[in-house]
Amino acid sequence: MRTDTYVYTFNKDDTEGAKRLKTMRDLIKVINRQRKARGQRLYVIRVMGRNENRKHEGRHYRQTIPLKFSSRFDVYCYEKF
Repeated sequence: MRTDTYVYTFNKDDTEGAKRLKTMRDLIKVINRQRKARGQRLYVIRVMGRNENRKHEGRHYRQTIPLKFSSRFDVYCYEKF
């Protein structure tokens, strides 16, 4: 089961997924400006790298793999505390 902060996953070669991420980041910037003016909590976009087995060149990563070695990317939107 994924968390409520999970938004979507896209592959490295998926240009539509990358465009969607850029659009989402731009939207969150606008929303955060408005929320900051009202004294409300801000949002944060986090991208986590994934691979089939979290290994790269003999090194095993515990949860996520660095973005430059990833084949898939999970996008999360958190409320900043």
